[in-house]
Amino acid sequence: MRRFLFAAVALVAAAVSACAERQLGDPMQLDAGILTVDNRTEHDWENVKILLNQYYHAQAKVIRAKSRFTAPLRMFVSGWGQNFPYGQQQIWEITLTATQANGTPVELKFNFERSRLEDALGRKDK
Repeated sequence: MRRFLFAAVALVAAAVSACAERQLGDPMQLDAGILTVDNRTEHDWENVKILLNQYYHAQAKVIRAKSRFTAPLRMFVSGWGQNFPYGQQQIWEITLTATQANGTPVELKFNFERSRLEDALGRKDK
């Protein structure tokens, strides 16, 4: 009976661990006006550029391997120096580009769900 119980506990622990790894979520998270970028790779990302709504941008020299970078949305600026008007403008796209030390390009896009308004109107072109 003890062997069976031990095997069952080990199996459940392995299953929970596998599910937790799969449910890490998107490497970019948006919460309460702060963007968090999670570099889960074994490589540093250099010359990081983050584009918000194809107009506002923020930069970081490097995001180290296995680390996080956080940026308040108000720090994103346009080419004219205007800060992103958080709370006044909807966010529809966030794109991150960078390079690894060996020159390999990195590109991430934040996956947004369709808005409730688009669902109500039946819009499917996005």
